[in-house]
Amino acid sequence: MKKIFLLIILFSLFYNSLISQTFEKVPKQYSLDLGYNYILTSDMANIASSGYGFMFDYAWKLSGFGEKKAVYLSVPISYTYFTEPGSSLTNSQLNYGWTVRHELAKNKKSIPFVGYALLLNTYKNNVLEGGIMGHQTKFEFGYNFMSDKNIKPFAKIEYSYQSYPSLGTNEKGHIQMVSVRFGVRFK
Repeated sequence: MKKIFLLIILFSLFYNSLISQTFEKVPKQYSLDLGYNYILTSDMANIASSGYGFMFDYAWKLSGFGEKKAVYLSVPISYTYFTEPGSSLTNSQLNYGWTVRHELAKNKKSIPFVGYALLLNTYKNNVLEGGIMGHQTKFEFGYNFMSDKNIKPFAKIEYSYQSYPSLGTNEKGHIQMVSVRFGVRFK
């Protein structure tokens, strides 16, 4: 019994030592942004043309540990509120999903990045009761502005294509939208 107990202790010490030598803690990054959204085209009824929104993003660094450029995988959640000037029409969207963001430079004052996101949306308006689920594909281009502080500002432009089952009909609805967003990244 003592030999088995000693063997278990030796194995766990070896295993813990091996694991701590093999795996590194992955750097994480948090982002918060605010922005203006404008709908380019929509074949859905009762939709406002522009709105404002915010996004929180939790990212893990996948690459860029050395001389390579950084790549992040993130889980964003965002909310957008649309209004039509001079009208009581309002819409809202809650978005969540996955984003991959590639930084295009390393160790510069401003680092350009591109991103691609696959999101699920919940769309609601004040005309009809309830909401619908949809899919959103989003492309983004922007700049991270590096600073010596832990808080790093960024700016980006997004284009997204959204697809929804139409409310009350059998036809699908589509939305194309552009956004201008400003935010901060912190660790």
